[in-house]
Amino acid sequence: MKLIDNTSSISYPPLTVPETVLLDVSHAYTVKELNNVYEDFTSETITDDFYHHDWNDKTEDYKLRNDFIATLNTNTKEAIFLPKDMVTINAPITLQLRDPWRISNPTASPENWIQPNSFQPVSGSYDVFLNQEYDPNNPDLPIYSLKAPRYYADTEYIYELDEWQAFDASNNQVSVANSAFINVLSKTSPESNVVFKQAGV
Repeated sequence: MKLIDNTSSISYPPLTVPETVLLDVSHAYTVKELNNVYEDFTSETITDDFYHHDWNDKTEDYKLRNDFIATLNTNTKEAIFLPKDMVTINAPITLQLRDPWRISNPTASPENWIQPNSFQPVSGSYDVFLNQEYDPNNPDLPIYSLKAPRYYADTEYIYELDEWQAFDASNNQVSVANSAFINVLSKTSPESNVVFKQAGV
C-alpha cells in the first residue's frame, strides 16, 4: 500500500498492513493499493483468490487509488478484498463489457495501473463480483454493463437485436429480468447495465 501527502509533496515508503500513520488534518492524501489480488487467500471458511473491491466498505470508492482529505474522523483506510465468480459471455458477434474494476494495463508497475471503466471486447469466461446492484440515486456506484451492436449482417441477412438472453450452468434459459441468476436492466437495449447474481450463468 502506498500513501502520498499531496499537500506537502511527501511520498511515504510502502506500508505494511496494518500500519498506523499520523496524518496532518486538512491535508490532501492519496492512498494506493499495490495488490489487486491475493491468491489462495483464506477468509473465515473460504479459500479463494480475493480481489480488491473497495475502500472501507464504500462501494463507490472502488478504485485502487483513493483520494481523501484528512480530518479528525479519518481513523482507518481499509482495502476490502472479495472473491469473484465466473460467468460466460458469448454471442455470434463481438460483445463488449464495461467492468469498473478492470485494470487496462496489468503488466505496468502497480503505481501506474489504470482503471478506465470503459467497454472492452469480451468472449467466453469472465470473473465478476456478484450482486453489484444498480442504484439510480447513486450514480457513483460501479456496475457492470453489456453492449452489442443494434444490427449486424452476414453474407445473407441483416439481423437486429431482439433481446438479451441468459442460460444457467445446465444451459437452461433463465429470465434476464431480475431473476435469481441475472438482472439485465434494459433487456431489449443494445447497451444495458447488468447484475450477475450466480456463477455459471
